[in-house]
Amino acid sequence: MYAEYQKLMKPIRFSYIGSGYQTEEKTKEIMLKWAMAKSQFADVKQTLGLTGLSGQQLTEHVNYEALQLFKGYVEEVKRLEETVAAENKGMGRQPLKEGGGCKERKNVRTSTTFETRLAVIKHFEESGDMAATVVRFFPALSVQAKHSKKRVVYGWIKDREKIESACDSVGTAKSHRLRKSGVGLTLSNDAEKCIVVWLRSMQKLGVPVTGTMLSEHALDVAKELGIDSALFTASVTWRKSFLKRHKLTM
Repeated sequence: MYAEYQKLMKPIRFSYIGSGYQTEEKTKEIMLKWAMAKSQFADVKQTLGLTGLSGQQLTEHVNYEALQLFKGYVEEVKRLEETVAAENKGMGRQPLKEGGGCKERKNVRTSTTFETRLAVIKHFEESGDMAATVVRFFPALSVQAKHSKKRVVYGWIKDREKIESACDSVGTAKSHRLRKSGVGLTLSNDAEKCIVVWLRSMQKLGVPVTGTMLSEHALDVAKELGIDSALFTASVTWRKSFLKRHKLTM
């Protein structure tokens, strides 16, 4: 029974309403149907969840009862989907601009990978021409958008250290944004703390620690954690960021 419950649950989608093409009265009617379906699903959750048991552990009686409730929910959702699909097909999308089709979006936001940001910075440094740099990497932008992109590039230049640090890892070089510290990093906060303890211990003993020694120790820690050396290189940029992050000097 539980396997059948999981099979039914898998194909369910939750995006049948909110398209904006129904009348207010029809939308209220659809919302009412949706509320009924959700109510049935809540009964299933109460039956399956509040017992403290998994689906396999439930008695045959309770499991059968839950399955019947969920089947009713699935049927209600399917009916709702068919209703909305039929209404949208009948009404169709009203053209919002001359010539038909959807209204053209004027301000479309795009995101640039750290790898590309670094390439843009280097191109500007070599050419010294911001306008040419923007045209080189963002030729499809409008005149106004190109002007705005110049300010964005200047912001990247200020954040060059962070961008270079992100490019050190294959996993983040092609990313568009960085997660919070300790989340999704090649080395976790705990791993870096181990390196901090090692570095401070060496300094207390009077042992001079070079940048190469720090990188080698960081690579050893990464290896113990099972991190591929191709994903973490302990580069000069990483060392600078690491020392700055933990307020350390060498």
